[in-house]
Amino acid sequence: MRARTAVAALALAGCAVFAVGCKSTDTAARAGSKSAAVPATAKAASAADELIAAADKMRATSYKFSATGGGVTLQGAADPPNKTVTMDSVMSMKVIVVDGQFYMKFPKGVPGTEALGGGDKWLHLDASKLAVGGLGIQDPGDPAYNSLKAATSVQKVGDKHYKGTLDLTKTPAFAANSKLRSTIGDSAKAVPFEATIDDNGLLSTMDTTMTVNGTDIKQHTTFSDFGTTVTVTRPAPSEVIEAPESIYGILSA
Repeated sequence: MRARTAVAALALAGCAVFAVGCKSTDTAARAGSKSAAVPATAKAASAADELIAAADKMRATSYKFSATGGGVTLQGAADPPNKTVTMDSVMSMKVIVVDGQFYMKFPKGVPGTEALGGGDKWLHLDASKLAVGGLGIQDPGDPAYNSLKAATSVQKVGDKHYKGTLDLTKTPAFAANSKLRSTIGDSAKAVPFEATIDDNGLLSTMDTTMTVNGTDIKQHTTFSDFGTTVTVTRPAPSEVIEAPESIYGILSA
């Protein structure tokens, strides 16, 4: 089914970079209000400390993001303190998060989506049924923090430019998603990455290369427009239906 392939590809593309956590939004948002993991006054912060601090700062500000990888493109904006996200993705599928509530809408005319609730209605998703990694959308309170905490090596190779390796098996996204672990396997233990930070010490770009079924999938992600206003309106009740049970299996694929 074309819709199943598209949604599964979306979820796979998103999980490589983002510390995805549909069930942990509140916890992550609260964590963002705490001080950075590495104090700004540290005299000799390591390269890993600098990157983790950059990701940690992003949990307290809004931003726009764009990610491409595996033939899938995601773009949108997030406001971590207010638990709000808006995202356009593969085949113009839309995803929004309003106060921690997840909604998605398939584009019209895509074969197979009618059986999943496609059409004019928004699908309301039960966050408790979403596998970590479903939707390919980052936890709005944690764009890359947990992934970078799982780095096994980090080197500073230029001004604000870093390279290293991630062990994604140590992240919450992998610990909670058995299908994700079986799909990616041992390659998740050594995922090469590059990252840059901006002049304000915020994460600016991140590139990863993950091997899935013998094929390298490269993903490039950018973060920009920090402090931007993110406006997302909750759909009217007349525009919403509950997502069918069948969709949760697809989103956890």
